[in-house]
Amino acid sequence: MPIREILIWPHPILDTRSLPVGEINEDIKELADDLIDTCDIVGGVGLAAAQIGVSLQMFVLNIGMCNGSKDGYETFINPRVVNLSPGTEKVEEGCLSVPGVSIKVPRHKSISIEYTTIDGETETIKSNSLLAQALQHEMDHLDGKIMVKLGSSIKRPIIRQRMKILKRRMNTENVTYHDVIRNPE
Repeated sequence: MPIREILIWPHPILDTRSLPVGEINEDIKELADDLIDTCDIVGGVGLAAAQIGVSLQMFVLNIGMCNGSKDGYETFINPRVVNLSPGTEKVEEGCLSVPGVSIKVPRHKSISIEYTTIDGETETIKSNSLLAQALQHEMDHLDGKIMVKLGSSIKRPIIRQRMKILKRRMNTENVTYHDVIRNPE
Protein backbone atom coordinates (compact mmCIF):
# COMPACT_ATOMS: atom_id res chain seq x y z
CA MET A 1 0.00 0.00 0.00
CA PRO A 2 1.19 3.56 -0.57
CA ILE A 3 2.99 5.52 2.10
CA ARG A 4 1.02 8.72 2.69
CA GLU A 5 2.33 12.19 3.44
CA ILE A 6 1.92 13.10 7.11
CA LEU A 7 0.55 16.59 7.65
CA ILE A 8 2.61 18.90 9.81
CA TRP A 9 0.89 21.28 12.24
CA PRO A 10 -0.37 23.92 11.78
CA HIS A 11 -2.74 22.53 9.16
CA PRO A 12 -6.51 23.15 9.14
CA ILE A 13 -7.43 19.45 8.99
CA LEU A 14 -5.48 18.81 12.20
CA ASP A 15 -7.64 21.41 13.96
CA THR A 16 -10.96 20.06 12.65
CA ARG A 17 -13.24 17.43 14.18
CA SER A 18 -13.30 14.33 11.97
CA LEU A 19 -16.48 12.91 10.49
CA PRO A 20 -17.82 9.44 11.35
CA VAL A 21 -16.96 6.56 9.05
CA GLY A 22 -20.01 5.15 7.27
CA GLU A 23 -19.79 1.74 5.65
CA ILE A 24 -16.55 -0.20 6.06
CA ASN A 25 -15.86 -0.75 2.37
CA GLU A 26 -12.72 -1.39 0.32
CA ASP A 27 -11.75 2.30 0.43
CA ILE A 28 -11.81 2.25 4.25
CA LYS A 29 -9.81 -1.00 4.31
CA GLU A 30 -7.23 0.54 1.95
CA LEU A 31 -7.09 3.62 4.17
CA ALA A 32 -6.42 1.38 7.19
CA ASP A 33 -3.61 -0.36 5.29
CA ASP A 34 -2.13 3.00 4.26
CA LEU A 35 -2.27 4.24 7.87
CA ILE A 36 -0.50 1.12 9.13
CA ASP A 37 2.17 1.20 6.41
CA THR A 38 2.79 4.92 6.89
CA CYS A 39 2.94 4.65 10.69
CA ASP A 40 5.21 1.63 10.49
CA ILE A 41 7.69 3.18 8.03
CA VAL A 42 8.18 6.26 10.25
CA GLY A 43 8.35 4.23 13.49
CA GLY A 44 5.22 5.73 15.02
CA VAL A 45 3.03 4.29 17.75
CA GLY A 46 -0.22 5.45 16.15
CA LEU A 47 -1.59 7.51 13.30
CA ALA A 48 -4.99 9.13 12.79
CA ALA A 49 -6.60 9.49 9.38
CA ALA A 50 -6.62 13.28 9.82
CA GLN A 51 -2.82 13.20 10.01
CA ILE A 52 -2.72 12.04 6.39
CA GLY A 53 -5.39 14.51 5.29
CA VAL A 54 -8.48 12.30 5.60
CA SER A 55 -11.01 13.77 8.00
CA LEU A 56 -12.59 10.52 9.22
CA GLN A 57 -12.93 9.12 12.75
CA MET A 58 -10.34 6.42 12.34
CA PHE A 59 -6.86 5.66 13.63
CA VAL A 60 -4.39 2.81 13.90
CA LEU A 61 -2.32 1.95 16.94
CA ASN A 62 0.57 -0.47 17.38
CA ILE A 63 -0.72 -2.24 20.49
CA GLY A 64 2.47 -4.25 20.95
CA MET A 65 4.61 -1.11 20.92
CA CYS A 66 2.48 0.25 23.79
CA ASN A 67 2.32 -2.80 26.04
CA GLY A 68 5.35 -4.88 25.07
CA SER A 69 3.25 -7.74 23.69
CA LYS A 70 3.52 -9.38 20.30
CA ASP A 71 0.24 -7.78 19.24
CA GLY A 72 0.42 -5.70 16.09
CA TYR A 73 -1.67 -2.86 14.78
CA GLU A 74 -5.35 -2.42 15.61
CA THR A 75 -7.65 -0.21 13.56
CA PHE A 76 -10.11 1.93 15.54
CA ILE A 77 -13.17 3.15 13.64
CA ASN A 78 -15.67 5.60 15.15
CA PRO A 79 -14.25 5.13 18.66
CA ARG A 80 -15.96 6.61 21.68
CA VAL A 81 -14.77 6.93 25.26
CA VAL A 82 -16.91 4.90 27.64
CA ASN A 83 -14.88 5.52 30.80
CA LEU A 84 -12.02 7.75 31.99
CA SER A 85 -10.33 7.65 35.37
CA PRO A 86 -10.85 10.80 37.45
CA GLY A 87 -8.12 13.42 37.39
CA THR A 88 -5.15 13.76 35.09
CA GLU A 89 -1.39 13.83 35.28
CA LYS A 90 1.06 15.55 32.95
CA VAL A 91 3.02 13.17 30.74
CA GLU A 92 5.61 13.72 28.01
CA GLU A 93 4.36 13.18 24.44
CA GLY A 94 5.47 13.50 20.88
CA CYS A 95 3.45 13.52 17.67
CA LEU A 96 4.20 12.59 14.07
CA SER A 97 2.52 15.84 12.98
CA VAL A 98 4.87 17.86 15.20
CA PRO A 99 8.23 16.18 14.47
CA GLY A 100 11.09 16.78 16.87
CA VAL A 101 8.85 18.25 19.58
CA SER A 102 8.07 16.71 22.95
CA ILE A 103 5.81 18.42 25.49
CA LYS A 104 3.91 17.61 28.67
CA VAL A 105 0.15 17.17 28.28
CA PRO A 106 -2.57 16.17 30.77
CA ARG A 107 -3.72 12.54 30.45
CA HIS A 108 -6.05 10.31 32.45
CA LYS A 109 -4.37 7.23 33.96
CA SER A 110 -6.93 4.84 32.50
CA ILE A 111 -9.44 4.77 29.67
CA SER A 112 -12.04 2.47 28.12
CA ILE A 113 -12.97 2.91 24.47
CA GLU A 114 -15.64 1.23 22.39
CA TYR A 115 -14.87 1.06 18.68
CA THR A 116 -15.56 -0.76 15.46
CA THR A 117 -12.83 -2.99 14.05
CA ILE A 118 -11.87 -3.15 10.39
CA ASP A 119 -13.99 -6.35 10.24
CA GLY A 120 -17.07 -4.45 11.43
CA GLU A 121 -17.10 -5.94 14.94
CA THR A 122 -17.72 -3.82 18.03
CA GLU A 123 -14.93 -4.13 20.61
CA THR A 124 -13.99 -2.46 23.87
CA ILE A 125 -10.42 -1.82 24.96
CA LYS A 126 -9.37 -0.83 28.48
CA SER A 127 -5.94 0.31 29.55
CA ASN A 128 -4.06 1.98 32.37
CA SER A 129 -0.62 2.01 30.78
CA LEU A 130 1.19 3.71 27.90
CA LEU A 131 -1.63 2.33 25.76
CA ALA A 132 -4.10 4.57 27.67
CA GLN A 133 -1.94 7.59 26.84
CA ALA A 134 -1.69 6.60 23.16
CA LEU A 135 -5.45 6.02 22.91
CA GLN A 136 -6.14 9.48 24.36
CA HIS A 137 -3.61 11.06 21.99
CA GLU A 138 -5.22 9.48 18.91
CA MET A 139 -8.76 10.25 20.16
CA ASP A 140 -7.69 13.89 20.46
CA HIS A 141 -6.77 13.89 16.75
CA LEU A 142 -10.33 12.81 15.91
CA ASP A 143 -11.65 15.80 17.87
CA GLY A 144 -9.31 18.25 16.10
CA LYS A 145 -7.08 18.61 19.16
CA ILE A 146 -3.34 18.40 18.78
CA MET A 147 -0.92 17.98 21.67
CA VAL A 148 0.53 21.46 21.10
CA LYS A 149 -2.80 22.98 22.09
CA LEU A 150 -3.02 20.81 25.22
CA GLY A 151 0.44 21.77 26.46
CA SER A 152 1.91 25.05 27.64
CA SER A 153 0.41 28.06 25.85
CA ILE A 154 3.76 29.82 26.26
CA LYS A 155 5.50 27.26 24.02
CA ARG A 156 2.76 27.20 21.37
CA PRO A 157 3.93 30.19 19.24
CA ILE A 158 7.53 28.90 19.33
CA ILE A 159 6.44 25.45 18.18
CA ARG A 160 4.17 26.95 15.50
CA GLN A 161 7.07 29.00 14.11
CA ARG A 162 9.39 25.98 14.23
CA MET A 163 6.88 23.88 12.26
CA LYS A 164 6.36 26.65 9.67
CA ILE A 165 10.14 26.82 9.14
CA LEU A 166 10.21 23.04 8.82
CA LYS A 167 7.41 23.07 6.22
CA ARG A 168 9.18 25.82 4.28
CA ARG A 169 12.37 23.77 4.34
CA MET A 170 10.49 20.74 3.05
CA ASN A 171 9.02 22.79 0.18
CA THR A 172 12.10 24.78 -0.85
CA GLU A 173 14.87 22.25 -0.25
CA ASN A 174 12.89 19.21 -1.42
CA VAL A 175 13.38 17.63 2.00
CA THR A 176 11.11 14.65 2.71
CA TYR A 177 9.19 13.85 5.88
CA HIS A 178 11.65 10.98 6.48
CA ASP A 179 14.55 13.47 6.35
CA VAL A 180 12.67 15.70 8.80
CA ILE A 181 12.05 13.01 11.40
CA ARG A 182 15.71 11.97 11.26
CA ASN A 183 16.93 15.56 11.62
CA PRO A 184 14.15 18.04 12.49
CA GLU A 185 16.47 21.05 12.89
